[in-house]
Amino acid sequence: MAVATAAAALGASDVPLTVVPRPETLEALAASAPDLLDQLGATVGGRQVVAGPYVEIDTAALLAAGLGDVVDAQGDRGAAVVERLVGSADRRTWVSQRPSTPPR
Repeated sequence: MAVATAAAALGASDVPLTVVPRPETLEALAASAPDLLDQLGATVGGRQVVAGPYVEIDTAALLAAGLGDVVDAQGDRGAAVVERLVGSADRRTWVSQRPSTPPR
């Protein structure tokens, strides 16, 4: 399991890095593998844990449609899950696989 491998690697290293867990995945771990979630939470201490939306969203499309409040709500929901299940969440950084600004 990739999460178990990542948790083990994090626990064995003090290399600074940024962790970007998907809130949806964390909730699935809480339900199906709480011991693994605890291990992951214990190993991210002292590292930047970035909170993002609960699921991947098309930020550019939402912003272009004037739905910035939906983007904010998704970010808040995701951060709340990360904080509850991992203990900390950096809300200042946003990581996305898609462009975050609407095309011109």
